[in-house]
Amino acid sequence: MVGGANRQRINPDQIPSPVAVQELDASVHEATPYLTSNRTVMPPHAATRFTAIDQGISSPRFMRLSTYAVPASDDVLAASGLPLALVVQPMADLAPEEEPIPVVDFGPAGPPRCERCKAYVNPYFQFVENGRRMRCNLCQFASVVRDDYFCNLDGSGRRMDVMQRPELLYGTVEFAAPKEY
Repeated sequence: MVGGANRQRINPDQIPSPVAVQELDASVHEATPYLTSNRTVMPPHAATRFTAIDQGISSPRFMRLSTYAVPASDDVLAASGLPLALVVQPMADLAPEEEPIPVVDFGPAGPPRCERCKAYVNPYFQFVENGRRMRCNLCQFASVVRDDYFCNLDGSGRRMDVMQRPELLYGTVEFAAPKEY
């Protein structure tokens, strides 16, 4: 055939309706809070009204990936042709039902950070060596825990004060900046 006349046509009935997709997403997420640690439920669409409960992973209101099926290697990502991007909106408005973002003030010393990559302490830092070191979840370096932040670990290796430390509980916190910043 000449000029591509042999191409199969797309059946319009098989194309998802954006309105139907949005209505379905709204019916799921407007009625039930979105639990940020639930990896079996896709995050709400950007235009969907929802209430998020921060369980150690930032709400998609503040950070949203372009895809939630992240390839395991750079080769697979390149072969897929999918763009991998992160949209960050730190000052997004909360839903009226959501808890306010906790503010954590470490005084002049500032928040504990990884000595190698400078990542801020977060729920995925692992405390090791009886709480004297903290292993960064980004670069795996084990930094020394400063004396004013030290806490003993329980039998499972968790800090005893984790429930009093918003920076170890929530995916989104606001750190009060020391004067040098």
